[in-house]
Amino acid sequence: MASGGDDGTVRIWRNGVPEVILREQKGRISSVAWSPDGLRLAAAATNVCIWRSQGILEHEVSAGRSIRSIAWSPDSQRLAYANGNVIHQVVLDDLSEAPVLSGHTSAITSLAWGAGNQRLFSGGNDGTIRIWSSQGTPEAVIEHGRSNLSVVVSRDGNRIACADTSSVVRIWNADGTEEAELKGSRGAVLSVALSPDGQRLVTGDSAGSVTFWNADGSSVGEIVGSNAVVSDIAWSREDQLAIRDSKDIYVFDRDGRLVSRLASSGAGSLVWHPDGTMIAHSRGASVRFSTPNEEQNIDLQGHTGSVNSSDWRSDGVLFATCSNDKTVRLWNIDGSPHGVLEGHSEAIDDFAWSPDGGRLVSASRDGTLRVWDVTSKESQVLNAHQGSAWSVDWSTEHGRIASVGVGFTIRLWSSDGELQSEIEPEGKVHHIYCVRWSPGGQWLASARTDGTVSLWTREGEPGPVFHNNRGQTRRIAWSHGGERLASATQENTVTVRDIDTGETEWTVVFLPSGEPIVFRADGEILFGDPSHVEADLVHVIENSSGRQELLKPSAFRQRIDDDSKSSLTGEE
Repeated sequence: MASGGDDGTVRIWRNGVPEVILREQKGRISSVAWSPDGLRLAAAATNVCIWRSQGILEHEVSAGRSIRSIAWSPDSQRLAYANGNVIHQVVLDDLSEAPVLSGHTSAITSLAWGAGNQRLFSGGNDGTIRIWSSQGTPEAVIEHGRSNLSVVVSRDGNRIACADTSSVVRIWNADGTEEAELKGSRGAVLSVALSPDGQRLVTGDSAGSVTFWNADGSSVGEIVGSNAVVSDIAWSREDQLAIRDSKDIYVFDRDGRLVSRLASSGAGSLVWHPDGTMIAHSRGASVRFSTPNEEQNIDLQGHTGSVNSSDWRSDGVLFATCSNDKTVRLWNIDGSPHGVLEGHSEAIDDFAWSPDGGRLVSASRDGTLRVWDVTSKESQVLNAHQGSAWSVDWSTEHGRIASVGVGFTIRLWSSDGELQSEIEPEGKVHHIYCVRWSPGGQWLASARTDGTVSLWTREGEPGPVFHNNRGQTRRIAWSHGGERLASATQENTVTVRDIDTGETEWTVVFLPSGEPIVFRADGEILFGDPSHVEADLVHVIENSSGRQELLKPSAFRQRIDDDSKSSLTGEE
């Protein structure tokens, strides 16, 4: 088995034991694939590498941006890879490049070959599936209007399955007619696979569930994972922390007590209105303004792709959203459209308002930042990162812009778009997903794929480092006064820390049932069913000698009480 990680390595395993570690890749690994004959392994990052099965590098292609998908031809003689909105092919006989295939108008996210090397299928963010002959001639275009996340083809090449940004999988005949729809997934379908005979499918969704289907669309069975997927976190001015999972929005006070719970189907972005009276939350391409008690809801429609980030201007009058449809949209407080900012060639993952609210900066998968004048809609282009630009923030205090993208470097820009300095974390092993300035501009927080949250001064000097033990840290949020920092991991844990002491104040963990529990560092439960806590949680403790123990919550609390008593006598 082969695997590729965010640390930039490809590992070959046999019976669960790593045999070979390959380090030729540049950046996080987005795709790995064995050739059908088993003699070669290919992997994609910002370059494409082909190894012999023994781990000997045979060929390398530098792409200059993140490669989203690779696919071997059935005879193992060609490797196709998607670079932006075009398709390249490496011919293995002489390691030459076949003619480039172009036609998509946005990034290609998935590639698949049909039987006998006769046809190549590609799905893209432009909402199309394109079918190409073996000579590279366009044969057909299937249009359905949604970004494609995964496209697979039956072995005979006559049936196509496509997972897009909705919770529906569509099956098409090769002539472009729709055959069936598979409905019932618990979240957005991220991946789909066909059985070798083409009669069954399996899908994986954002709610952590795997579903098995017959080709006619009927469900065969399901493996249900955790129902909770923490997609965003946000602080209000009153230090209330809102946490968004795949079912609801939970609002906790500064001490970790539940204040309210709002229904919100699906993962998406989340942000408070500056006066704390309203929460804006997205699902797919739509956005809703909701009061905490849900007495009032306003729906915003306009985007054609999933909304990735949203935020209010500091005066609370204008609201902005960015999307996979490559636009930033501006909205009035009543939900009516105010304007559209267009110019990026790929999806926009993040943006930030300028301190005076007259401009905003956006980060796109085309590798650029754009600094927009909100009134004129004109923009200044900053060639910020090779590959995708993932996260950007604009300090309200000193006006510096911080950005991260593919790679390991944080870049700091002046408000005029001049690159001022770069922060190079030690090791250069784990990618940085997110950056956020503290409200006073004293600290810049960055979140890494190894769960680490690092603080940096405005000059780029290293500060305190915090470690999350459960998965990659994907979201960070400062409290209004900057005294606390919340971080959310891919493993559905949210931790709130006191910045001055570095200590954890409270933690939210989503149980396998999808229900959250909140507890202090000493194990005191602030919210949640104690019986579920006892059944589903275990505490790992370590003494000064390094010995570890696993304790159920009740035993952990007893140990805390015993240690408090023994400390009075000087015992360890």
